[in-house]
Parts: sequence; C-alpha cells; structure tokens
Amino acid sequence: MDLISRLAVRTVSYKSGRFLFLTNEDGANICFMLSGAARVFRMTEGGDEVTIAVRSCQSTPILLSACIKGVGIELLEDSVLCFKATDDYIKASSDDIELRQYTIAQFMEFFECCHQRIEDLVLRSVEERVARQLVLLAERPSELQSKSSATVRITQGQLASLVAASRPSVNIALRKLQQRGILTTTSGFIKIASIDKLRNMSAVSL
Repeated sequence: MDLISRLAVRTVSYKSGRFLFLTNEDGANICFMLSGAARVFRMTEGGDEVTIAVRSCQSTPILLSACIKGVGIELLEDSVLCFKATDDYIKASSDDIELRQYTIAQFMEFFECCHQRIEDLVLRSVEERVARQLVLLAERPSELQSKSSATVRITQGQLASLVAASRPSVNIALRKLQQRGILTTTSGFIKIASIDKLRNMSAVSL
C-alpha cells in the first residue's frame, strides 16, 4: 500500500487559513495549506535556499519550517506540520497522484536530514558540528581532494550559517582544530590535513 493510500484526509480551518490535513497510520499529522498566510523562515544549506529553521522551545530545538521546490512547511502545533502550497501546485496536484507522491517523498527524505540537523544542534558542540560539516563538504567530488586530505572553499561566515553558530564560535572551533594539526585556514579556504580525524571526532559515517 503506497503512502497516499495510507493517509486519511480532512479539511479544517485554523486561524486565518484553511488546511488539508493528512493523517498517516501512525497518527502523525501532515497538513497542506490551502489558503491564508504562513511564515516561512529562510536560511542557507549547502548553498541552496532553504531548507530549515529551528527555534528553541524549553531548551529543545524543534523543526519550525522548511521549503522545498516552492512548497513550504511550518509547525502549527505539537506534532503537526503545515505544508504551504501555492494555488498552482494545488491545481496541478489535485488530480495528479504521482505529483503528490513525489512531493511527499521529497519531504520524507528531507525530514531525515532535519532529524540529523536537530540531533547536531542538541547533542553536538560547535566544534563537532564544524568537523561534521567539513567532512560532508570534503567528501564532495573535487579536484582538490585526495583519500586523506582535502581543500574546502568556504568562508567562516558561510560555515557559521551551515552549522547554526555564530562566527566567533566557529572561529574558536577552527582554531582548536588547527591546534590539533587537523586543518589550516587561509582566506576563503580550509585545508584539511586529515579527513579521517575529522570524521572520527564528528561521528560521521559516509
């Protein structure tokens, strides 16, 4: 049985908008926004416009919003996510099961990334998050890469955005890694001497 056929559908009103709620067999709610306004927060993730934003709720970061291919999502209440869809998307998907399946599949894949990012924010220090992000960047195909080392082209400001930390915090983390002989920094570049050491300290398995 595919994902769509496992969803119970209902339309409700919430504040100033109308929403299409999809409830899966586990009782989790997914919600397509039919009308009304919703805040969609934006940040940069790996050079692509976004993706996710988190906020602190009783000291626990939670997924607040996301955006994929023009369809945004937003947390309305505990365990309820709102998919904000444009009118064009709603018209196109109303009779197109494959488009709806594709969209939901994209979000499910994206949520897995969100879970990892939230885990990073909750469980990892800035230094560990920096190490993890540098490993992910270093593992991308590049002419400046060998099996044990790599050169990543990124500024401290860009890196701070990727790991959800301030630039001073990222600067301190990079200095600590540099003191360990794991990397060196130059203007706009980070030269990684040992990808394996970074991977071990960030618990990244690629």
